[in-house]
Amino acid sequence: PLLGVMVAATMLWAIVCGLTPDERWNERFAGQDAPTRSGWTTIAAVIVALALGATVAMATLAFVAQRYFESSAPA
Repeated sequence: PLLGVMVAATMLWAIVCGLTPDERWNERFAGQDAPTRSGWTTIAAVIVALALGATVAMATLAFVAQRYFESSAPA
């Protein structure tokens, strides 16, 4: 379960970074020397992160729920 939570949190951070406006990204990370511009690659990365993060989060939730109900069921 911890791996699933870490992967889902990482995908959430990737989505947040991908949706950060260019001006804010430049002032925070790139500085004024090398301005960056996001394009279709960034959009594709956000879509992949959303799909992978949602899949891992649902699988982790299902795994934890299954283990909980298996352990609480009478033998």
